[in-house]
Amino acid sequence: NAPSPTVSLTGTTAAAPLAQTVTFHNPFASTHDTTTYGVGLTTLTATASSGLVPVTFSVTAGPATIVSGDKLKVTGAGSVTVKASQAGNSTYAAASATITITVDKAVLTFKAGPEPPTTWDTPFKKPYPYKVTGFVNGDTKKLLKGAPKLTPTVSDTALPVPATYIGALVITRDTLVPLANYSFKFVDGNLTILAIGQTAKPVLTPAPSTFTTPTVTVTISDPKAKGAVYYVTVKLGLKGKTPTVGNKTELYTKPITLIATSTVEVVAQAPGYTPSTAVVGTYLIK
Repeated sequence: NAPSPTVSLTGTTAAAPLAQTVTFHNPFASTHDTTTYGVGLTTLTATASSGLVPVTFSVTAGPATIVSGDKLKVTGAGSVTVKASQAGNSTYAAASATITITVDKAVLTFKAGPEPPTTWDTPFKKPYPYKVTGFVNGDTKKLLKGAPKLTPTVSDTALPVPATYIGALVITRDTLVPLANYSFKFVDGNLTILAIGQTAKPVLTPAPSTFTTPTVTVTISDPKAKGAVYYVTVKLGLKGKTPTVGNKTELYTKPITLIATSTVEVVAQAPGYTPSTAVVGTYLIK
């Protein structure tokens, strides 16, 4: 048999593509990779170690999109993953890098009021008003389902009644339904209540004068019949002498019997009215 021919092959073997890396800067690195729903378009920046361009961007997870090639548009709260890719060429292999961005909820603020001032004898108008601020991205109140609860906190027993009383209008979540892209903040408001007027001066009977009887019984009355109460201070003295000793102020509940020269000072307080001007009279008992 004839020997087999020997075949010699010559040529080159293709080299493997070179590796390249993509450096992708998180635009929210200064805030711990976190932003808030409502943030505007954010420019993305990434480079390839090979120097090849373009580096392209895509959202691989979460509520966001890419606009105009390199702008990130956040469309909701949550976690967003963005990928930066360089396709490579005959020399360099393709490469990519990803970043993750936390998107916090925006805050809707519910502020109670403003409620117009009223007086103690006039009730506040209902329903109590409130304002909502903080909508972003074109969102409106139409997103809200349910409503907050508003509760007045007013102490109508505080005496003496001031000319202007400030109470609270407390606001709480109540039936408001949670929203995917917003958290809720509640701010209480004020309720302003004005005094109806000033309590009329009380009347002392008998009127302060000089008496020769051993005792004098003094009654106090309300000329306007507003249901006033009376705070009485009686300064006692010796018969025929100017009073120098002051007793504590007490609530008037029954006629006062004076057994010596005395000065009687009375302040009246009617519900919803500021205190009266003090009435002061001296009863000289000889």
